[in-house]
Amino acid sequence: MSFLAKYLSHFIFGFVAAYFAFAAFVQNQEPETNKAILLIVLCVWVLWIFAKSLLKMIVVVGLLCAIVFAVYYLFNTDKIECKKSGNHWNPTTKICEEGGAFAEQAEGYLRNWFKGNVSFEKDVAKAIDTTNTHK
Repeated sequence: MSFLAKYLSHFIFGFVAAYFAFAAFVQNQEPETNKAILLIVLCVWVLWIFAKSLLKMIVVVGLLCAIVFAVYYLFNTDKIECKKSGNHWNPTTKICEEGGAFAEQAEGYLRNWFKGNVSFEKDVAKAIDTTNTHK
């Protein structure tokens, strides 16, 4: 790849900027207009430089996201396929179970939570003791 082909956009921007700078400062033809156009050309040139870098960064970030998704899918294939089939993945037994309705799944979760966190006998006994001591 030749030097000119690699930096063609920079040569074009440089030539256009040099033309308007020559017209504004040397020939003194409509200096305010040519200076404004020169400023616009220079700003677009700077944006072009950042845009090329930005496009490269967007491609790299896109590739990284694709790699992360592929690794996630690879390590969680069983869970994903289970949910795609409409079943429920049980994280404790690590098997795919027949998926019931949402209400049935919520009832199972609540039942397990109550078993682990709430003991009715102890709470009722404490309530009875506290009511008897105040009399």
